[in-house]
Amino acid sequence: MTGPTIQIVQSNGHRFEIIRWSSDIPEALLLPGATGGIRGYGALGAELQSLGLGVAGMNPRGCGGSQASLENVTLRDLAGDVIEVLSVLCDAPALLIGHAGGNRVARMAASMRPDLITAVVLLAAGGMVPPDEEAQAALSQIMSGSVEKAERHKLYRTALFAPDSKIPDEYFEVPDRSAEFGRAFSAALAATPVGDWWAGGSCPILAIQGLQDRIAPPANGYLLKAKFPDRVQIVDLDGAGHALCTEKPREIAAFVAAFARRLRAGEQLSPR
Repeated sequence: MTGPTIQIVQSNGHRFEIIRWSSDIPEALLLPGATGGIRGYGALGAELQSLGLGVAGMNPRGCGGSQASLENVTLRDLAGDVIEVLSVLCDAPALLIGHAGGNRVARMAASMRPDLITAVVLLAAGGMVPPDEEAQAALSQIMSGSVEKAERHKLYRTALFAPDSKIPDEYFEVPDRSAEFGRAFSAALAATPVGDWWAGGSCPILAIQGLQDRIAPPANGYLLKAKFPDRVQIVDLDGAGHALCTEKPREIAAFVAAFARRLRAGEQLSPR
């Protein structure tokens, strides 16, 4: 397979756009952050595929070619979408990989249907420890969809990237991000108690976090590990912020692929 292909999954009147980095039945499903835009994860998807992990990426409703109502949507609705896609795409329980907002959806899905999910990888595992106020203000402006070109570099640096990371030009123009979905997601999250999704069911969890992440501070991962020491592993990445999938795709892919190999082999996943 020379490059990603697009697949449309239709289920229960919904339509979901899937990017396939492998022609094989996917072992893993990648979920984007709170404004969607799975096309922004091409580097990570390609790295995972190069390491032998069959992976697909899913656009949430209202993003790219995915179509379903955003009116009064709940976090359970979004997790239910993931469950629908897993049921169609995969012929065995799968690994869920969620970035930022997507990791909350992944955790909710793992809580709802543990029979479909072998483990969860959390990339920027926020939710308990609040963001830095300056970074949150910058992110809110970004998510509003009204960022002027002259100020976007500063806002993205403040909210999403480590101080020394290069921000690729294409990061600003991911075509399937959706401010409308971002607003619906924020409302769904605000209406959902953290306790409904925080634990991620009872499956193994690998949390990979940027040490310079100001939106999902690393303290979130440490709290999760303290609460569930027998099933949570933590990887800290220096030189990475909230946009760690863009900053460190090769490093992330190596950790995820090794985690997946151990899951396949049925090894005891000793937390670190």
